[in-house]
Amino acid sequence: MRELDERAHGLQVQLEADCQQQLRLAAEQQQHGNKRAKGAGDMDAGPTPPSQPGNEPVDLDQRIEDTTAELLKLSAEKTNAAQQIYDYVDQHIRKLDKDLKTFDAAPHVMTSEELYQAALAAADASEPTYCYCKRISFGEMIACEHPECLIEWFHFECVGLTAENRPKGKWYCKECRKLMGKK
Repeated sequence: MRELDERAHGLQVQLEADCQQQLRLAAEQQQHGNKRAKGAGDMDAGPTPPSQPGNEPVDLDQRIEDTTAELLKLSAEKTNAAQQIYDYVDQHIRKLDKDLKTFDAAPHVMTSEELYQAALAAADASEPTYCYCKRISFGEMIACEHPECLIEWFHFECVGLTAENRPKGKWYCKECRKLMGKK
């Protein structure tokens, strides 16, 4: 785009110079025409001054026409480039909008705190509490296998368990492991 702008600027400068030259030539021709009209009866008016090489009005007209055509061509190229850029940006905006809608429609995975708050909101005041944290039952929980465990049920998060490191066999809380002498 910058290259097109630079080329167009150069052509505009050339076109302005050519137009100025064309106007000067037209003014000179008009002055010579006025002098000839005044001295029309006088044969001593002298010959018409010869045109200087490179200042031929026909050549200048053609150059102005060619430069104008080239400027129009560059303008069309710039318009096409701008349209392509617009289409490209528009396509990406539409994709982002679609991705945002998909993201918004995706189910929200609740954190343990959100699960707790949801359970707390739905809980009856008489519902029992569990675990070291003394909160109600929510999320994944595990039972201590010791028959005399005072707490019995524990939240995975509170005892450092996850679905991946879930124990395969029996599990005992830290108080019951101390009582049993296990680590």
